[in-house]
Amino acid sequence: MVRAIAARVHTDPFGKPVKITRGTVDRWLRLWRGGGFDALLPPTRQVTPRAPEEVLNLATALKPKNPSRSTAQVVRILQQHLGWGPSYVLPHCPPSPSAPGTADPPRRAGAGS
Repeated sequence: MVRAIAARVHTDPFGKPVKITRGTVDRWLRLWRGGGFDALLPPTRQVTPRAPEEVLNLATALKPKNPSRSTAQVVRILQQHLGWGPSYVLPHCPPSPSAPGTADPPRRAGAGS
């Protein structure tokens, strides 16, 4: 029966034709027999934060004190508190347009001269 299932072309959830190998069907059967349907579900993602713990703790403490603060304001406070100069850029954040040494943002056509 497994060979017959693997020999056919199936349709995936998006309507695309796919072939499933016998090894995949065997693996699915072993998982299902060992743990039922839940064993077939993908594992939940374990995401680790990229920022140091000190930064995360300070950032979460700053926002509730003044909920109207923007994210950019919180980042500036963090930079000052941690001694990061204006040239320091977080690895996953683009530089702020208002940071010293960066170009002014482009003006809209027709805006004041």
